[in-house]
Amino acid sequence: MKLPAAQWVEYVKIDWEMPASGVPTPKKYTIEAAEKEGGEFTVVHTNSEQVTKAEQIIKLDKPVWAKELKLNVTEYGAATGTWYNVSVAEFGAYAMKPESGVIDENATAKQIADKLAAPTVKADKTGLEWQDVPEGVTVEFLADYEQVVGRDGKIYQPLRETTVKGIYKVTKGEETAEGAREHTVTIPGKYDNAGTNVKPVVIRNWQSGMAEQRPDLLRSVKAQRSFIKTPRLRQRQKLLQQIIKQSTALIFRLQTAEKMQAISSLQKMIKTDSVKKVTSWRWTIK
Repeated sequence: MKLPAAQWVEYVKIDWEMPASGVPTPKKYTIEAAEKEGGEFTVVHTNSEQVTKAEQIIKLDKPVWAKELKLNVTEYGAATGTWYNVSVAEFGAYAMKPESGVIDENATAKQIADKLAAPTVKADKTGLEWQDVPEGVTVEFLADYEQVVGRDGKIYQPLRETTVKGIYKVTKGEETAEGAREHTVTIPGKYDNAGTNVKPVVIRNWQSGMAEQRPDLLRSVKAQRSFIKTPRLRQRQKLLQQIIKQSTALIFRLQTAEKMQAISSLQKMIKTDSVKKVTSWRWTIK
């Protein structure tokens, strides 16, 4: 990390990304400093114990002037299974002790949304949890996969491990704001062994029994599959799609009133399975 200019550094703040286990992966690391750009780095702090919290505020034993700082992780564990990695959300240098992650009761909704650290998965894997907020403040997590994580943090556990990204939405009184920082959370799957096949993106979360968990998704899937139950229906669907595609261009040449009447007639004939009628009708509106 390069600072705008050489400055007095007495504190360093590190925000580690939290994996599904709820424990940051770093075990051993050093912080090194160089007084000038391109200069020689010197170790100014050594950590030799497992990191247990997402946020660390470190007071250097001996403050230094620094233009560049380096975080060197020398030993780390697995985030989940055998996936070994380290992820840092924030790494900062300070002359005075920085604020901790405690949320001030006078903070605005925007300030709270921006300050909240990444959520973590509860030990029982039923939901996400985040920092405590002042009374009267409501926090939601807007995930990119709402079928996996609801706004209230509830987890609908997928079959396989899934990475979810999202931001906080905070409501305080009449003020509502969304956080500027996107957070990444790894949601553990029901099965540890992912197999050798390529994982599909959405269908992986479907399994018998999910109807009880997400009836809204079940209705959606049923609606999408209803037209392909039998070979006869599949054949009919394919033929009608071809005819409708050819007819669409003709329909949109008509004026609005005529267009609506034409569409209505086409829909009625499709419902009665009158493929021949649709074909002949298409030529009448040329």
